[in-house]
Amino acid sequence: MAYTARTWPIAAALLQFPGVDADGVSVQDFDGEEWQKVFQEVADVGFSSVDLTDCWVRPGDLSSARVDELAPSANSRPPLSIPSGSSACTSSTRRRSSRVSN
Repeated sequence: MAYTARTWPIAAALLQFPGVDADGVSVQDFDGEEWQKVFQEVADVGFSSVDLTDCWVRPGDLSSARVDELAPSANSRPPLSIPSGSSACTSSTRRRSSRVSN
């Protein structure tokens, strides 16, 4: 879908959410239910899209199974979209590409 000035998503960055919890557990190691709590908080304040940032979850460092768990976690009420042009998608591609070539 081509975006217009009216349909361009305003995505919430997740910079304000720490990459580790109070116990020092990395968000990378959270299960989908914990990720969903953050996505729900974003949806609750009115956003319809989220821009994943590598300071929260690093999708490029997740296994394929964990990446498959991440997207459904955004199914808050209302669901959030993760635009394909988000910075995390871009850096994920770079990291995966560099791992394959080594």
